Order: sequence, then C-alpha cells, then structure tokens
Amino acid sequence: MLRLSINEIEQSVRKAATACGWPYGIAEEFGRAAAWAAGLGVNAIPALLDCMKPRLASAAPCRVGNLMKFPEGAAAVISAMDRLADPRFDCVLLAAKNDLVGMAAFAGTAAKARGVRIVAASSRDTLFTVGPAYCDILQTKAISAEDILVCSGPSQSQIQPGIRYEGFELDNSSWAKLEAMAAKSYVPATDYSRQAGAGSAASDND
Repeated sequence: MLRLSINEIEQSVRKAATACGWPYGIAEEFGRAAAWAAGLGVNAIPALLDCMKPRLASAAPCRVGNLMKFPEGAAAVISAMDRLADPRFDCVLLAAKNDLVGMAAFAGTAAKARGVRIVAASSRDTLFTVGPAYCDILQTKAISAEDILVCSGPSQSQIQPGIRYEGFELDNSSWAKLEAMAAKSYVPATDYSRQAGAGSAASDND
C-alpha cells in the first residue's frame, strides 16, 4: 500500500483523464472527484479509470415525464450534477449503466461545491448518499436496468465527519495503472522539449 497526498491523487487522475482525451475542464472534474472520495477514505480511482474509457460521446439529456434523463458516461454524469445546481431542477434521471462509485464521486464534488446533499436511488433502494464531506455508498453496482433517480436537497451537517487531509492509502495495482495512464500526458524527453522547459516525470518541479 502507498500513502499518497490528496493533492497527488487529484493531479494524477487529472493527468490520466487528459491523456485519455478528455477536455481539460472535464479532466479537472475527474481529479476533484478522486480527491473528494480519497479524503473520505473511499477508493474511487478504479471506477474513475474505467469511466475515462471511451463511452457514448453525447451528454445531451432527453425528457422523461417531468424529469431530464442523462445517458451513460462521465460527461453525462457531470452534466447531470451541473443540472442539480439549478434550483429549478432538484431531481434528474441517469442511466443505470453508470458506475455507482464513480457517480458518487462526481456527486460528492457537486455536493461540496454547492453545500447540498445528493441521493441516488432505484425504485427499491437507496444506492448512495453524499454530502460536502460525507459519503455512504450502499451499493457499488446498479441492480437492474432501470433509471437511477438522483436528487439534491439541504445538507445534513450533523452527519459530516469532515475531509481527512493526512493522505490516503492506495493499493499498488491501482496506483500503477493510474501512473501508466497519466504518463501518456507527459512531454517526450527530447533535447528540444528540455530546452522549451519540460521537466522530468521523476521530479516534482512544476
């Protein structure tokens, strides 16, 4: 096991998402999601790495009854959480194929930014509840093909233990996969790149 700083996790996940071709703004959301989860002792990195793989390109929602439904994929999940920031939309639907741990991590960053509580549920069960500094993932996989209802509401401060900043222990396998993916974003080590100011991936000089 490796003990890593929350900042190191955030930056490495962001670099990995950038290397996978995600726009910088969405890559930042990946990094924030990993950092938020790690700060609460939740290892969302495997789920987020899986979310980085190519999925449906469109994040555009469609209307289902009175709700907006978002498709599969990280871009759709992030767009859904942005929609919950609008007071006019306190609930949305998400495709059940989305990874629940990854979804909870993205929801957690949204909850932290807006000071709200976000709950995801199927027709039978609550799947996860997150707040600015609270995470309770009751299930890690959707149990059916039905849509997932995600709603935001007032934060429950009495159940928020606070983010931990002393670091996070990550298994070597997950870190190796993350580092290998992040390394794809590094500038090639050539004489030209060094003259232009590129640094070595082995030293933290940026």
